[in-house]
This record gives sequence, C-alpha cells and structure tokens, in this order.
Amino acid sequence: MYPYSDLIKVKKPGQYTGGELNSIVKNTENKLRFLLAFPDLYEIGMSYTGLHILYELINRQENIFAERVFAPWIDFEKILREKKLPLLSLETKTPMNKFDVVGFTFQYELTYTNFLNMLDLSGIPLRSKERTDFPLIMAGGPCVSNPEPIAPFVDFFYIGEAETYLIEILNKIQTLKQSGKNRKQILEQLAEYEFIYVPEFSKYRQTEFFLIPEYPKKVKRTFPLNFEQRDFPEKAVQPNVQIVYDRVTLEISRGCDEGCRFCQAGYIYRPQRERKPEDLITQADTLLKNTGQDEISLTSLSAANYPGIELLIETLMKKYSDERISLSLPSIRADKFKDEFAISIKEGRKTGFTIAPEAGTERLRKIINKNLKEEDIFWSAKTAFENGWDHIKFYFMIGLPFEEYEDLEGIVKICEKSLEFAKRGHVILSASTFVPKPHTPFQWIGQITYHETVNRQEYIKSLVKTRRIRYKFHDPAMSVLEGIISRGDVLVADVIEKAFKMGVRFDGWSDTFDFSIWEKAIKKSGINIERYYIDLPEDTEFPWDFIDIGVRKKFLLQELKRAIEGKNTEMCVDVKSCNACGTCSGKYLKERFEKRIEFYNKLKQAVSIENNRTKTEKEEERYHYLFIFNKKNEMKFISHLDLIRIIQRGLRISKLPIAFTKGFSPKPILTFSPALELGIEGENEMFIVEMKEKVDINQAIFKINRGLPEGIRVKEGKIVPFEKRKFLSGKCKLYYLIESKDNLEINRDWQKLKTKKKTKRGFKEIEVKNYVKKVTEIEKGKYIIESEFSPDKGSLKITEIVPLIFKNTNLDNAIIKRQKIEYGEL
Repeated sequence: MYPYSDLIKVKKPGQYTGGELNSIVKNTENKLRFLLAFPDLYEIGMSYTGLHILYELINRQENIFAERVFAPWIDFEKILREKKLPLLSLETKTPMNKFDVVGFTFQYELTYTNFLNMLDLSGIPLRSKERTDFPLIMAGGPCVSNPEPIAPFVDFFYIGEAETYLIEILNKIQTLKQSGKNRKQILEQLAEYEFIYVPEFSKYRQTEFFLIPEYPKKVKRTFPLNFEQRDFPEKAVQPNVQIVYDRVTLEISRGCDEGCRFCQAGYIYRPQRERKPEDLITQADTLLKNTGQDEISLTSLSAANYPGIELLIETLMKKYSDERISLSLPSIRADKFKDEFAISIKEGRKTGFTIAPEAGTERLRKIINKNLKEEDIFWSAKTAFENGWDHIKFYFMIGLPFEEYEDLEGIVKICEKSLEFAKRGHVILSASTFVPKPHTPFQWIGQITYHETVNRQEYIKSLVKTRRIRYKFHDPAMSVLEGIISRGDVLVADVIEKAFKMGVRFDGWSDTFDFSIWEKAIKKSGINIERYYIDLPEDTEFPWDFIDIGVRKKFLLQELKRAIEGKNTEMCVDVKSCNACGTCSGKYLKERFEKRIEFYNKLKQAVSIENNRTKTEKEEERYHYLFIFNKKNEMKFISHLDLIRIIQRGLRISKLPIAFTKGFSPKPILTFSPALELGIEGENEMFIVEMKEKVDINQAIFKINRGLPEGIRVKEGKIVPFEKRKFLSGKCKLYYLIESKDNLEINRDWQKLKTKKKTKRGFKEIEVKNYVKKVTEIEKGKYIIESEFSPDKGSLKITEIVPLIFKNTNLDNAIIKRQKIEYGEL
C-alpha cells in the first residue's frame, strides 16, 4: 500500500486504497494475472458498466485473477515521481509492471496521454518495440476502431466486444506462457485470431492523405448476437468514494437501429440486441440486494426502442416502490417519449430529463438522419414539465455537415418554445462540436475550425435573451484535438508521445487541458495536421479500413450521398425493411423481431403481477438503535460524506426495517457522532438509525456488516429511547491516542496558546484550552488527548491540536486513533 504520509496529502485518497465491498482478492499462485486499466480517474472508470462486466467475467475463472488500476490525479502523480513509487493495483497493491497482461479500455481519445503516463509511472517502455518482457499491453473499447494513433504503444488490440472471446484469449496466453513461449511468439499466435490486431506485423505505405497500414489480413470485429444472464455482473464493486454514476446500471440493449449518421457507437455496436426482460428483472433484484443502491439506471443507445419499455419502467417502479428505489433513463428520442414514462418515473425521485434533438431544424435533422419533428420535441417538453420536472436538458451539436446559421437560430427557438410549457422551470442548452468519426457516413466530412466554432458559439449566446435558458458549450480546442486524433494515422502517435513528455495530462478535463502544449508538440513533430480535419474525396483510403466492424464501407458512402440529398434512411423494423448494412442477416432480423413480440408479452404479464401484488400498509411505529463501529486500515482515507453513503448502502443490503426520509430523495434516517478527520482511525464511532420495527441486535449487527467493506465493522448496538434519538448531535468528549517515532515533548504552556479556527465567516482566533481539556501520558511515547465537541462551537481537528501540544512533531511519523467518544447517560 502507498505510504500514509503520501495518501493524506492528496485529493480523495480513498480512490487509491481499494478494499471496496464486492472487490475480489485471490491467491495469485498458478494464475494468469490480468490488470484492468482505465486511463482516467477512479470516479470515471468506476462509473463505466463495461469495467464491472469484465471484472466479474474474468474473476469467475479459477485460473485468472483480474485486478484494477486507474489514472492517478496530478497531485498523486507528483508524489509517485518524486519518491519513485510505482503505480499499484487496488486489490493486492502489486506494481503494474508485474502483471502478465494489462488491458486498457479506451472510451475517449483524450485519455491517450494518461495511458502513456500510466505506462511510464510503472517503468514500462512506451513503445511496444522497446519491450522485451511481460506484461503484454492490450487495448480495446470504441476508440480502437481506429487503432493507429496509439498502435506503436500497444502490443495487441482486441477488436469488438469482450464477452465473446476474451477468456479464450487469456487462457491462450497463459498456456503459451507456461510452455515457455516468449512475448514475440505469443503475439504471433494471437495474430492468428481474426479479431486481434498486432501492430508489430504491420508495414506502411504513404497515400495522398494518410500513412496506411498494410496488415496481412482484415481484422474483424467480434460480438455476441445474444446475451445470457451469466454475462452480467451479480456483485458490482461498490466504490468507497463518490463517483459520477453511483447506481445500479441495467444495460437493456446494445447497439442502435436509428442510424444517426454522426454517431460512431450506432455503427460499431450494430446490430441492436436486447436483453430478455426476465433477465433484466433478475439482474435488478440481484444487484440491489448485493449493492444497497437506491437508483436503477436503464442504459442503452436508444432506450425507447426496447420493446415494451414503458411496461419495463412500470414493472420496476411498482416492484421497488416500497424500497424507495428511483429510476432514471438516458436521453430519450422525443418521438418515442410516452406519457407512461413520465407518469411512472414521477412516482419516484426525479432524476435528470434529457432530450437530444442534435440539430435546430428539421432540414438538418434529415441530413444527419435524426428523424425527429418539432411537435415531438415540444410534446415531450410539455409532458415533462407537466409531470413535475423543473428543468430539461437539450443536447445539440454545432458544426454538423451542411449546417447554416438558420440551424443555430433553430436551437434557441426550440429552447424558447419549450419554456412556454413551464411556469417556473428552465432549460439547459448543451452544445458540443461535431467531430467526424471513423466507420460513420461522415468520416469523409471535415470539421469546422477552432475560430469558426467560437463564432457559432458566440452567435448562439447572442440569441439567448432570457436567464431561463442556461447554455453550456464544449471547449473548441478540445474538439479540434479530438478530431485530429479520431481520424489520425500512425503519425499522430508521435504527437501524442511528444505532448505527454511535455507534461500533458487529463486532456478531457477543462482545468488541466492546455492546447498550447499540443500546438508545440504538433510543430515539433513536423506533420501537417490539416489533412485530419478537412473534407476528403470519396475514394480516400483510410488508416482504419482494414478494421472490419461489420458495416460495409459501400453502405457508409451510400448514407453520405443520402445525407447530401437531405434524405432519411428508415430504421430496420423487419426483414423487408433491412437496409443491408452488412452486420446481420435476414434470419437474425426475423428471429429478433419475433423475440421483441415475446418480450412485450412477458412484460405485460410482469406488470399484471405487480398490479395484483397486495401491499400491506400499517401504521408505522418508530424505534431507534445506536450502533458502535470501527473505521480502520484503508477506510481511514474515506471522508465522512463517503462514510455516510457506505453505511446507507449497508443498511439497504441488510434488509432491516429501516425508516426513510420523506420527499423525492428518500434516505435512511441516520445521525452520526462527530465526523472523523481524514486519515484517522476510529475504534468506537457511532450512528443512530431509525427503524419501523423492533429488531434483534445481534442479527442486525450481522446483517449490517454483511453489506460493509472490510475496515468498517459494527461491534455492538442497543435500543435508544425515543426522547434520546438526537443523542449524537449533542455535546461530547473525544479521546485520541497519539504514538510517534519522534520523542514527544509536551509544550507545557499549551493551555495558554491561541490558534485560528476556520468558520463560515472566515478565520476566528480561539483559545486552545476551550477545546482541549486534558493531555495524559499513559506510557513512554504514548499520550491520550481529551478534546471537546459541542454543536455551537464544533471542535478542533486533531491534526491541528497535535502540533500545538507537542514540540517539533512530524505528523508523518505519528499514529493517531480516536479511541472513544463519551456522551452523557442514555
């Protein structure tokens, strides 16, 4: 584990410590060691459903052990470099360079410098040709549908969806490694798989626009045509620190039938495949039981296309209404939005409501194949506002092919018109810049320049005349960089490497993004980047043409021509309407649409069951229980707010008769003893929880502990009289044990000292003796400090107290624990 003295200095140290609920630690003997690496922060990576799918899929195998690692933030990277510490896995704290295979997933091109940083921090040579030993560096994810910008840094690419053959590939590597094969011999055998790309075996030739890889074969994307229940995780790892999307995620389908011409995901994840409704309901049950989450998110590229989606929503809302579970959906096509969605969802907590028109006029929406009429947009906005939402978020793009300034005016008009349906609400106008992506009909189309992007953003701003429209724009320079990398060839790898070595990190984060460094790297590389964002002729040979995603290039070109003509392409709804893109057969379409009818009928039955389920409503009594717990080891790096979330999840998992707060965001009714400072262990912390029934204390402790991570353990409990339910909010004494490698010497005048305490109104000078009551030496080098907390004046942090009490104390050498908290009698 990283040293305490280093972790305590960084933001959210809990993201580097592991020990989460449902994380897996195995004996490493005779196992292939695989590291799932995500080139962004923990809070982003842990929000990604694919990571959880792969983590559990791999760890179900007896002979393979999957661990996790995420990109360190700037503050922690600085410490790692200064102290020459390696990047460690979360599960066993093993250096990254000690694994057999490190698998990176790339969801966003602007994480490529983080990828190089993680390799460099681990002592792994950046370029594949410079490596002579393990680990093998593997890459997957949507970005690698054009692998060339990072090809020199990767040993092999897995093209497609991992459920199909990842386990087979890892078993193959283990067998070859155990038989004594070296890395080159292993890569030669991996290259025989049709979905594996090994850049080492590519040669290159220059064309007018790109450096083209001449690989011995077409690399074909692999994907499962059908999903099984076993493909989805049963115990998603529960983060110890707050992440972006902290909830149960149900992937109801993968792929999309809509055919929006700008959308890469809509092409590289074809065909659309739906999960069985009974599997989704089982997954919801299992994940809620094992995670303690209070929200379900139904995710899909096009959730409204799921057969009987309104019935699925109704089933889940009714099934979990007693458990105060809320439901959220991704952005919904306005023409598919139904009254039932709003009526069902409004019964629970209201999460965000998002509509994605993409373009401001029907003319432009036809060009991009977003078959959406204005009346559908306004009907959805009206329905949302009428059902209690106080704001709506609209997603648009600027810089779309053949866009005119009238289209920009249309964006603002849609927002203004939608506000007519809201008495008090507001709308958020979110506009990103169109970036042409590989394997889409618009891969031939250029991207607008930085200056033109700024002009169009400013024009939209000038049209907004009310504060009820709040606009958000994507950084124009980020979009330019994304475009260069997205359509880049292998020469872009030199730019990425130079930018990394010049200090670039976290390019997707506005507070760290610095395009001026990229401009220097581009200039230093000597390549002409203009070719990466200009219009290209129809006969252009692309660097990614050897990657066969399943959609024919001829079909993409046909779609481009229809866009130029302003023609829609209808989605495939049966065998006769198949657009012959190449990803599936008529037989598959026939079977799929037969299943859709079956899914709809099953959901009708599920709704009927929930409607007939009798709910026994009784007058609720209230009982209050005090529980005492410890917070140790990795958990000392968890903030108080994160601790509250962890306890709330544990209480939900326990299935005890917990009482919840009222309103649209119900939480267990809890009060805690004074917050424990970050980095300090607590041996007798407390919380009081309200329950609707009496419980057996020992059983309650067992059930709560079952839902808590290692390092937090409830030790004892007792019932609290009703009039003492707010007992923990009162005055108390806090006892801290201090040990140090230094010779602790008490400042005899500490009671006369004054210090400054931060308050809501700024800093206030206070006397130490009003907060610290007693210092007792219990044996040489060990002291007990007795401090005081009161609701009106709070308390002093122990890390502020120790340097005042003891002379020349280095906190890095001190061990501090809160031994107990003392209140009056219950």
